[in-house]
Amino acid sequence: MEKTDFLAIRRSALSALVFCVTIMAVSAGYAAFTSLSIVDTGDALSKNAWNIMVSNLDDLNSKTTAANNGSAKAWVNFDGTSCSPNCMIRASHNVASVVRNNAGDYTVNFTTAMPDANYAVVANSGDATNANFWGPVMYPRDLQTGSVKIWCAFDSGTKYDPSAASVVVFR
Repeated sequence: MEKTDFLAIRRSALSALVFCVTIMAVSAGYAAFTSLSIVDTGDALSKNAWNIMVSNLDDLNSKTTAANNGSAKAWVNFDGTSCSPNCMIRASHNVASVVRNNAGDYTVNFTTAMPDANYAVVANSGDATNANFWGPVMYPRDLQTGSVKIWCAFDSGTKYDPSAASVVVFR
């Protein structure tokens, strides 16, 4: 047998062995990973390595949750003049729809509900065609886990349908 044939067979065998060991390791890791619980059996090295990994994942999860606290949980930019009854949404995050209940009275429906009604709402309105427009103020009302009502009105109390409206929810 020539030396090149022997090397080719050796490389193929080594590749097959590495492939089989990788499949076994991935299978074992996947089976253990799906439970994500502290290991209390097995040898000390693999047990400690697994427990450290689970601890790191828990730590990463808590840091990610802490980092996202206070970020916008929902926001929407919509046209309050083009509603029948759903308004035209220009862009949004976690908003399923905006419904016009009456003139200047809207309900913003969340795609994923808030955990409770203790969230903050910031809303503004304007006239998309008039840069000098000093218009009505947006008032958040009736905060629910799945929606928030917004009123848009002038100081006089007269409700108004703005062509440019934005609502941001923080939790």
